[in-house]
Amino acid sequence: MGLKSPYKIIHQDWLVFVNEVGSNTSQAKDGDIGGQIYLCSRDGQPQQCATMKVAHFTVLGFTAANGVPLMCAIIFAAKMHEK
Repeated sequence: MGLKSPYKIIHQDWLVFVNEVGSNTSQAKDGDIGGQIYLCSRDGQPQQCATMKVAHFTVLGFTAANGVPLMCAIIFAAKMHEK
């Protein structure tokens, strides 16, 4: 794919690629479709807890050009509260 390069990378471990993805921890509008089965004891009742609080986050995955994973950074959106 793309154009061929005349350059050869001799130190692939020095070249780093970063992939960014993001999401939200809130499960308020998660597309509750149904059809799922939950297991529990015979006399128990299956329960599922999910957060409704909005907390956006970004995940950065760092990988060297030789395919070795280097690091995963998670950044949460936050506000500073003044005293």
